[in-house]
Amino acid sequence: MTISKTILSAAAFVAIVTIVGAGVVHAASDTKVRVRHLTGTVVSVNEEAKTVTVKPTGRSAHEQTFAVDKAGAATLAQLKPGERVRISYIESAGHMTAESITAVTHAAKK
Repeated sequence: MTISKTILSAAAFVAIVTIVGAGVVHAASDTKVRVRHLTGTVVSVNEEAKTVTVKPTGRSAHEQTFAVDKAGAATLAQLKPGERVRISYIESAGHMTAESITAVTHAAKK
């Protein structure tokens, strides 16, 4: 190889690494964890699997199942089907993990 071909090859390599590196950095910045909230009715609780299935409030809402971490596992024993709850959760790689589950109570009408 001549010196000009070597320099050209090196420049092409640097350009490729720069482009790919920028794409990786951009992808990493898009994976910020954001806490989301959902209010709905408990459909089922599986203490063994540490999951809770909730039907969100709304006409066309479909049931969603949330994993519960070890810290929230004790909450599962207190949940009953039909109970209204508010779930704060994070979604990562298609999996939803509940960070907190709170019973929703309605204020008495005056």
